[in-house]
Amino acid sequence: THRYSVSVDAWHQLGGGQINANVYGMDYKLDLISNFTYALDQVHGDQFEQFDKRRVFGGNVAYVLPLSLLDRPGTFKSGVQVRLPIPLKVNADSTRS
Repeated sequence: THRYSVSVDAWHQLGGGQINANVYGMDYKLDLISNFTYALDQVHGDQFEQFDKRRVFGGNVAYVLPLSLLDRPGTFKSGVQVRLPIPLKVNADSTRS
């Protein structure tokens, strides 16, 4: 099992606000064997293996503008976010103990 990720942040002042941007990538693998009851099948067992390998890429861009509402400080934020998961192999199988 592993999980590796990398990300980059950037920002730039624009007008009275700021543009924030972020991009990321991740490589993920899980190999898990579970046996919750240990008793459903006394002969073969009831364990199963769960395998998940995927890559995920994404990012977001937002414009943040300070503002006040009813004399209280706040911010207005508008943007877009994208996430692209790429499953390479996903599987769940029963196994024999």
